[in-house]
Formats: sequence, C-alpha cells, structure tokens
Amino acid sequence: MIILQKYGVLILLLFFVFDASSQKVTKTILLDSSFVQLDSLSIVPSSFAIFNESNPVQDSLFEFNPINASLIWKGELPVNLQVEYLLLSLNFSKIYFNKDSSLIQPVFNYKNPFRSLGDTDKELDLFGLDNLNKSGSLSRGISLGNAQDLGVNSNFNLQLSGKIGGDITLLASITDDNIPIQPDGNTQQLQDFDNVFIQLSENNWKLIAGDFTTENRESHYLRFRKKSKGLLYSNTFNLKDSNSLKTIAGVSVSRGKYATQFFQGVEGNQGPYKLVGADNEQFILVLSGTEQVFVDGNLLQRGAENDYVIDYNSAEITFTPSFLVTKNKRIEVQFQYSDRNYLRSLAQTEISYKKTNSITSLNFYSEQDHKNQPLFQDLEDTEKALMASVGNSIENAFVQRENLVADDDNVV
Repeated sequence: MIILQKYGVLILLLFFVFDASSQKVTKTILLDSSFVQLDSLSIVPSSFAIFNESNPVQDSLFEFNPINASLIWKGELPVNLQVEYLLLSLNFSKIYFNKDSSLIQPVFNYKNPFRSLGDTDKELDLFGLDNLNKSGSLSRGISLGNAQDLGVNSNFNLQLSGKIGGDITLLASITDDNIPIQPDGNTQQLQDFDNVFIQLSENNWKLIAGDFTTENRESHYLRFRKKSKGLLYSNTFNLKDSNSLKTIAGVSVSRGKYATQFFQGVEGNQGPYKLVGADNEQFILVLSGTEQVFVDGNLLQRGAENDYVIDYNSAEITFTPSFLVTKNKRIEVQFQYSDRNYLRSLAQTEISYKKTNSITSLNFYSEQDHKNQPLFQDLEDTEKALMASVGNSIENAFVQRENLVADDDNVV
C-alpha cells in the first residue's frame, strides 16, 4: 500500500497525466467555519482561484490543500466566496491497493524461552557464558603441488576465561588439531600453538584437563618438571591454628623424554650448541618451554634480550651477546624431547602438611614405558627376546632388517 500524499514528485507527474481529462468547477460557498471541504476528488493546484465579491483573495487569508480538496479560511466569518478549479478524476488522499490487506499474514515474532520477563528484558544465558572473555581464530587453507592433489586445511582455535556458575573460574584453550610447528624460543614468553587444556578452579581447589606442565621445586628431593597431557587435581585445606593440608594428584601421558646434557663452553663461541638425546640421538625435537639452562649452577633466562635463544626444531642453543661464553663456563641443559617409541604414562601424588614452624610432605612419582604399546614399530617375539637379554648393554640391542619396496619413478 502506498500513501500518495507522501510522494510530491509523483503527484505532480500524475497531475499532468490527468490534466487532459480534468473537469472545471465554479461554485459559490458560504463560510460559517474556518474549514470547508470543497470536493470529494483532488484538485489541480495551478487551476485554483478564489474570489470575494469578484475580487481576488490574498494568499495570506487562506490555506489550500489540493490533495484532499480542502480549504482553511483565516479571515472574518461569515463570508461569501467564489471558487474556480479543475477537478481530477482521482482522490489522491485515499489509499489504493490491489489486494485485500486483511490477507497479509502478521509478522512472526520468535519469543526466546530463556528471555526474562522482567523490566530489564535481558537474555538469560543457559550455561553462564556471558561472563566469559572469548577470543580465537578460524582459518581455512588450500595446499597444492606438482606431486599431490588439491587439499583443504582447516584450523580452529578458541580461548576462554572468566567465571561460570558462582565462583568457579574457567580457563580454556581449545583447538581442533595440533599445528605441526613449535614457537620460536627467542622470547621469554612462549605461545604454545598445540596447548589444549581446560582448567576449573574455585578458592583453594583446581582441576586441569589436557596439556599442562607439572613440577616440584619446593622439596630438596624428587625435583622434577614435566610437560604432560592428562588430569591434574590440587586442593588446599585450611585447618586450625593456621595449619594447612595440601594434596596434589595427577595421571597423564608424558609428551617427551627427559634428558640432561653437560658440555664445556668454547672460548669466543656463542653457539649454536647442539643438543642430543639421552641415548645420543642426533636428530631430536625439543619440546617448547621445557628447557632449563644452567651455567656454573646459575639458571639463565631465555630471550634475545636476555641470555640465550633456542631453536626447538633443530635442538640448538645460541647465547646472546649479553652473556659471553668462555672455556671456563660449565653448561648444563635439562630438557624434554619428543621420543615416540612407546606410550609413556605418568602418575604423581603429593601430600604436604604445613604447620607454623615445619612442613611434612610425602611425594610419589612414577613414569614408565608401556612395552606392549609401541607407537611406530611392532616387535616380533625374537626381537623382544633379544631386548630382554641385553640387560644394560645397549650397544647389543640391534636387529638387522630389510624391507622390499616397489619401484617408483618419483622416489629416489
């Protein structure tokens, strides 16, 4: 439906169209009120003329509306007036439509069942996610090459932090895949691309599920620092007389194998110094953020503006100009590296009772390979018997094996 009086330009065009079929009207009217309806149809504006005793009336004494054919008189009453105008065949003040407006369906309004009925008119969040800070990224990529088909890569990364339900705090990093790269070890703070975890905490307890780093540095004995994937729960109970009981329990899968390497510094050589595995493996992948570098017993800081930088993919450490290496420097590096031979499980428990003047603690730590669950190899019975017989003579744990492959023009 169109209300035609709102469209002045369109009306003027229609005036010219209907001007040829317009009818001239002359009439005398007696006004005893300020408003009068001249006709039931619209009037051509340029044709309207008004007279009082054959004298033209000034424009300031009346207001004329050609659309609805009305006149508002501002002069003295009563008065006799003569009017002349051309009458159109339509009344442009009416609403014209082709279809019955009652057939039009009303607008569908969806009412959210979780919307409160109060004055605030606020959406009620079912899971309490309104208080969370959310950030992340979603990426799509296409890879192609002369020796491969077209492939589509996808990656999703989401970080959440905030309170959910009372005083429970949520901290989460979620991704749909692990990016096969590691951060550069040239800064003090690292952003682990493949770190996936969910942490819930409230007051004195904390629960972590996913990737986490666990360590024990408070005790002189059984000191460790491991990067794992699993579950870790900790809680502190406040007792009487300012005493407290702290408990930690966790089960996880170790992400790497622990190794310690000692070497002497070379005069004037800032690096790179190559790291090798516990069994002298030359090509290893150091897990990001697991290294600790000691020189003469002092712990160094990672970062280009600090003491050293490290390339985790090539397992090389380079010292910065702010820390000069000499032949008298005794360097010790503790780190974890990727050893994907067997599934390695880890279990730990710590109970610590703290009094005003003393601390009593009990620690349990166990890490072992699952010999019946190799990752990239299946050993035969003869090979297992050989491994059982070598004992500590690792140099005898070798097996000769040949694999036949088909001829391929694309492989050297």
